[in-house]
Amino acid sequence: MTGISLILSESVAMPRSLNAIVSALCTTLALQARPPEGAIPRCYNPVTRFVLGQFSNTPLHMRAPLTLAIYLFGYSSVLFYGKPFTLLCQRRREAWVARWKAASLSPFRDFIRYFEGLSLFLLYSENDD
Repeated sequence: MTGISLILSESVAMPRSLNAIVSALCTTLALQARPPEGAIPRCYNPVTRFVLGQFSNTPLHMRAPLTLAIYLFGYSSVLFYGKPFTLLCQRRREAWVARWKAASLSPFRDFIRYFEGLSLFLLYSENDD
């Protein structure tokens, strides 16, 4: 069993709303990456489980601010689109991610880079053997 497989097999107990936001974000980032046709997984759940596994391994002193940032990301879209991130269509999700990626505040950009790095790491390291 590889390290990635070990992390994927662990169950992660998180609030449903946190899971939903992270899942929507990981799926959006994976779809934006547009990997080659042969590397597109049928489902992005392994990517989400991997990211949530990494989140659960985050030191406690960093987990609270990261949790706050996840909720801020997920619910601040209500101000612009009238819906939380999880209820947006794919086009608006991509626009919301792009807005955070280009934000003048560095923590917003770092937040997207953190999730993008983890999501794409697993997405491109999966083998379809």
